[in-house]
Formats: sequence, C-alpha cells, structure tokens
Amino acid sequence: QYNSQLVQVEVIDVINDLYRRNNSAHLPILSLEDGRIQELGTGIFEGEKLKETLSLEQTRGLMATLNKLEVGTEVVQLSDDISVTMQYFDCKSRIETEIKNGKPVFTVKVQCKVNISQMDHPIEDPMDDHVYPELEQAVSAKLQEQIESAIKWAVVDNQCDVFGFGNALLRQQTDYWKEHEDHWRDDMG
Repeated sequence: QYNSQLVQVEVIDVINDLYRRNNSAHLPILSLEDGRIQELGTGIFEGEKLKETLSLEQTRGLMATLNKLEVGTEVVQLSDDISVTMQYFDCKSRIETEIKNGKPVFTVKVQCKVNISQMDHPIEDPMDDHVYPELEQAVSAKLQEQIESAIKWAVVDNQCDVFGFGNALLRQQTDYWKEHEDHWRDDMG
C-alpha cells in the first residue's frame, strides 16, 4: 500500500523506463537505522545511473502526478493554535498536453478526497462553516506545492522525465513528439 511518501514501483516499470530513452526510471531510497527501515526519498535515474533524488515531500508530488497517490496524511496549519491532520484517499490524476507558441504545455489535474483525522481544536467549540473551505484551500495548496517542487527539481533543473511527460506528448501530440523526440531531454529544461 502506498503511504504517499514512499514510491513503490514494479520491476517491469523500471525496465520499461530504462528501455525508453526519454524516460527516467525511479526507485525508493531506503536506509537501515537501528534495525528499522527508513524511507529517505526517491532516486531518479538517467540511464542506469542515479542522477538526482527527490525529498519525501517531492515524492508525494511525483506520486500524485503519476496517479499513484492512494493514501497519505498531511498536516496543515489553520492558525497559530489550530493544526489539522488530513488524510488523502481516492486520488485521481491525469496529465494533459497542448502546444502553445510551438512549445508543449502540460497541465496536471489532481483530484483527491480528504478526511480530517486529527485536529487541535476543543471539541466543545463548534467550528464555523468558513473553516472547511480554508482546510480545502490549505491542503490543496500544500499538494500543489509538492507537485510543482518535484517537477521543477526533476524536469526543469535536471532534465529527468520521471513524470512521463514525453509519453504524454507521444500519445496526445504525436506530430510534435515525432519532430522533437531526439532532443526531448535538452528541451525539457
């Protein structure tokens, strides 16, 4: 089961990403400390070599983009004295592409359901109705920040297509892809 910060991949996915010259494979980075396995982030490969790593927060952004964010928790701060732990579930995402001014534009659409799993708020004080839209905005902003951070770090800064943007272009903008496939890594950044 995905915990939203530890990427889980199947061997066939790694093999396929290594085989596709414009994709970047990814694997979890783990360590063993005091007999316990600790997740540290996600390793991104260029060919067969580790090129960069994503933090745990960026990993959640990766998983959300890849439609692999199944469950997970996020703490959001509503005010100085109220923090709320939200639980993600039933998340769905898709990548849409279009060509604007001769350049590909990618839109990542993510939709998640969330529950409040814990809150630092006295139970005898009812919450105002305006709090729920604030919670939705806070958790949406946090997930968007994690997605954007992961994309900037992997794609823009390091030209690693771990998100499959090239494959999305191949499926949705085939003519553009055929023209630019050979220099896709250079064009990404």
